[in-house]
Amino acid sequence: GSTPPRLVTVAAYSPRKNHGLLIEALGSPSLRDLEWSALWVGADPSGDARQAAVRAVAAAGLTSRIDVQGPSSGSHLDATWAGADVLLLPSHAETYAMVVAEALARGVPAMVGADTGAAETLRGDTLDAGMPGIALPTDDPNAWAQAIREWLTSPAQRQAWIDAARRRRAQLPPWQRSADVIARVLHPFENEAT
Repeated sequence: GSTPPRLVTVAAYSPRKNHGLLIEALGSPSLRDLEWSALWVGADPSGDARQAAVRAVAAAGLTSRIDVQGPSSGSHLDATWAGADVLLLPSHAETYAMVVAEALARGVPAMVGADTGAAETLRGDTLDAGMPGIALPTDDPNAWAQAIREWLTSPAQRQAWIDAARRRRAQLPPWQRSADVIARVLHPFENEAT
C-alpha cells in the first residue's frame, strides 16, 4: 500500500475498460477533501487512447491525483502492485479478469464492474470468506464515488477487504495448474498410450 492510499487501474486504454467513468467518479466533489492518488497503467491499442485519457484527466482537474502511464511489466509492475491499496476496474465487460486474480494473489482488494467476469473472479466460489471488494454498476459514477469515499474513510472496511483478499488468494489456482489445463485442452491426445 501507499500513503496517501493509491487506487490502481491496470487495464488497456479502450472504451470497454471505462476509464471515463473513473474520471467522473474521482472528480466527484465528495472525494476532493480526502487524500488519495491513482495510478493507471496499460496498453494503448489505438495509439492515441492513452493521450485522450491524459487530456480527459487534465480537463477534469485531476492531473495532480491521477498518473496515466503506459504498459507495465516486470519489476515496474511489481512496484505498482506493491504500492496498490485497491484495484479499480469498471469495465463494461470482462470474461475472467485476470487482473482481478492478480490483485487478489497479491492481497489487493478490488472494485469492479457488476455483472462481468471481473465480479465473478472477485466473488470466487466460497460464500463465507467475505468479499474482497465490491461490484458496482458500470454506468453510475456516483456509485463509484460513494464506494471509494466509504473505502477511504473506513479503516475497518479497508482491513476487512484486505483480509478477504488474502483469504481469497489461497483459493486461486496456481499458474502451473492453469497451464496444465490449457495444455490438455490444446493437446488432448498427446499423453495417451498408442
